[in-house]
Amino acid sequence: MILRNLLFIFITLQILLVNSEDSMDLTYEIEVLIYATPENITDENFILTNYIEVTDNEVVELTTPEKKINLKALNESFNYEYKFGDIFKNILSIISNDDEKSFSNNSGFWYRDLDNGKSLASIKRRISRRNDFKYLGHFTWHQGALNSEKSPYVRLSNDTDFELYVKTYKSRYLHIDLKGFLKNEFLNDDKLTNYYINKDIRVFPNEIYYFDHPKFGVLVSIKDKP
Repeated sequence: MILRNLLFIFITLQILLVNSEDSMDLTYEIEVLIYATPENITDENFILTNYIEVTDNEVVELTTPEKKINLKALNESFNYEYKFGDIFKNILSIISNDDEKSFSNNSGFWYRDLDNGKSLASIKRRISRRNDFKYLGHFTWHQGALNSEKSPYVRLSNDTDFELYVKTYKSRYLHIDLKGFLKNEFLNDDKLTNYYINKDIRVFPNEIYYFDHPKFGVLVSIKDKP
């Protein structure tokens, strides 16, 4: 009986270890869309705060690497003569199965501010056309999913309207921990507090999640393949 229990514990630990190692090898694309509904009137009692319990050591900012042109490589490219047939000789190499694609697991490209998030682009256009909604921000980046202690919060803010912290991590399952608020400067509210969201939910890749509040909302897309 004791031997069987020990064997069960060993197998369980091995499964958890494999799952943890698999998550380290995956890179996810996180896309976040933030909007407000400042004119929405409700009698609901809100969670109000002007402080988020996140330390600077737990936070990363999205970076935008400087774009440079390699002039030497550009000049050398004009020294080669190409034949018309060379343009098409490797055409078959671009045909691939979408299920086999994945994002680069090079951590050097994590937390870079990407401009082409597509999963929420159509929703962004619809929100921008409505008078009762106020578009606030749209962000996209790549990252891995470490455990809760090692995964940082990504800080998203325009410094005047909102403050948002998004942590993507994996314990036994994949999770998104989201904390955010609208600022008084944006709301013109007579309360000396901020409207606040604080949720930690289990998520699945290639789905979109909605974090709801009567005064604002956050949409999060998480993908593990292009």
